[in-house]
Amino acid sequence: MTERNKDFIDSRAEQVPVVSDTDVVVIGAGPAGLSAAVSAARNGARVTLVERYHHLGGMASGGMVLVLDDMVNDGTEIVTTGIVSEFVDRMQRQDGAVFPPPEDCLTNWEMWQKWSRWGCIDFHKQGMPQPIIHAVAFDPDAWKRVSLDLVQEAKIELRTHSWFSEALVEGSRVTGVIVQTKLGRQAIRARMVIDASGDLDVASSAGASFATGQFIVTTVFRLMDVDTARAEAFEYQNPEAYKALDRQARRVIGGVDALRARARSIATVAEPEITLAIEQVFPNEVLIGALKAFHEEYPSVSVTLYGEGLGAPEQSLHEGNA
Repeated sequence: MTERNKDFIDSRAEQVPVVSDTDVVVIGAGPAGLSAAVSAARNGARVTLVERYHHLGGMASGGMVLVLDDMVNDGTEIVTTGIVSEFVDRMQRQDGAVFPPPEDCLTNWEMWQKWSRWGCIDFHKQGMPQPIIHAVAFDPDAWKRVSLDLVQEAKIELRTHSWFSEALVEGSRVTGVIVQTKLGRQAIRARMVIDASGDLDVASSAGASFATGQFIVTTVFRLMDVDTARAEAFEYQNPEAYKALDRQARRVIGGVDALRARARSIATVAEPEITLAIEQVFPNEVLIGALKAFHEEYPSVSVTLYGEGLGAPEQSLHEGNA
């Protein structure tokens, strides 16, 4: 900030009210923060969970992350368990989660056609068809509901609409945080502070060293009333026509080749990849993610989705710079 800003003001001194004094404060109520908060509460700690949005779940819900993947080892053994298993069980009881049974976790075209649309594939493997593995497609709103249920059951103090502002540091120890709310700045004292902000907000505020880098971003949106059965039939019964349509969609949103020339003129960005990912969540509903490398100089992208042959109405979407 100091390199860009040349003009500053002195803010007036203030007294910040202490709204909570707790054993553990967790910043960020995404999957990591919520798991930390629930685990601490179940082990007898008084816990305050701070979330800047009006809902829980972080990127899993608000970002509409489509699938819980990387849950198995190189074979079929499920190695990611614990609180996430509770999430899956509870969402399934709400008809909010879908995953293949063990007997379907095979490598053949029959299982590929049955489960690939749900994202339940080993995307690390080369060649086709890729193995079907234990992965969970879930409804983002079901994730929100289960998150809130777990927080309430564990009797966690939840503070939403609270944006982390500053770490309270005494010597070399973080003793709490200050958050910005609609009521102004508020302080929370804690014997343990857990940074689950996703961006290292607390640690960097406290003076910890950190690394920077570039990441990809995905713009996800939902389409309802899509004839997914007809779309899948089109894909598998007309593979060449489907591939041609897929290539056209990639060109419409910018295309890999179209942006590589642009990327070469930007020294800080290696050749970007742009992908249109379509995942089925529930019958007649799909989530579409337009994935691209992040850079502030990328031009705006216009996306047009044509329903001809896919059973979906024509829709146009216009997206600004990423």
